[in-house]
Amino acid sequence: MSLAAQLPWLAVAVFLIGTPHGALDHRLGRQLLAPGYGRWWGAVFVLLYLAVSAAALGVWLATPVLALALFLGIAAVHFGEHDSPSGHPLAIAVRGLAGPVVAAAAHPGELKLVFEWIAGEGGTALVPWLGGPGLLAWLCGAAAVLVLEPRPAERLELVAVTALFAFAPPLLAFAAYFALLHTPRALKGSKRPGESWSALLRSAAPLSGAAVLLGIVGFLLWRDQMAAEAALVRTTFWWLGALTVPHMGLALLAKRTSPTAAARSAPGLRRSAAAG
Repeated sequence: MSLAAQLPWLAVAVFLIGTPHGALDHRLGRQLLAPGYGRWWGAVFVLLYLAVSAAALGVWLATPVLALALFLGIAAVHFGEHDSPSGHPLAIAVRGLAGPVVAAAAHPGELKLVFEWIAGEGGTALVPWLGGPGLLAWLCGAAAVLVLEPRPAERLELVAVTALFAFAPPLLAFAAYFALLHTPRALKGSKRPGESWSALLRSAAPLSGAAVLLGIVGFLLWRDQMAAEAALVRTTFWWLGALTVPHMGLALLAKRTSPTAAARSAPGLRRSAAAG
């Protein structure tokens, strides 16, 4: 499948299916800020969230290659914490890095083009590192996780994720993983007791709409400078990077101040706390 054919699936997975996950951050923000700021907690939350997002976007603008490397590391922690059942650091690293490492080994040419669209020509230098030394280290870690993980279902899931990124084109594999595995699991972990799915999505709707609007604006800005395919890929991953930093920071702050709130926000953190 060509890269152009994968782009609609990527856009649907990230902007339509995945956005509500992060758009529920205001719930955690209220729990953390309302006690100190009262009715002004919402304004404080929005300002802080936008400030952190703007700082992350500034790194993308100033040093896109470094930003891409940092994004891969941050995304690995984020995905690994949510999707690793044990919460062990090795399991988190293996699950979080499965996508980029396996894709770099199985589809190096295509991933180089994707990384070039995201971070310029310098971004392509990351692919040999991921598919070479990164792959060897990852294989050792994956073997250890497969041996030590006592639950057959979790071992099977790791094998399935590995196969997905090995055989499917990189953007399509990421879209499938993000939309079909990571997002449903994260949304389920964010549901309050007795809350319906429709109520959950209504709660996420305002910030989801605002986030998608920002993505559209970003795409239109980049569209004047590069081909539409490159503009969409760059917009998607810069947008993800800018929003993932405050999203993870909020979960980390909640974990430090209120383990119960953090558990409701991030199932991976809940499992990690339980395992510890």
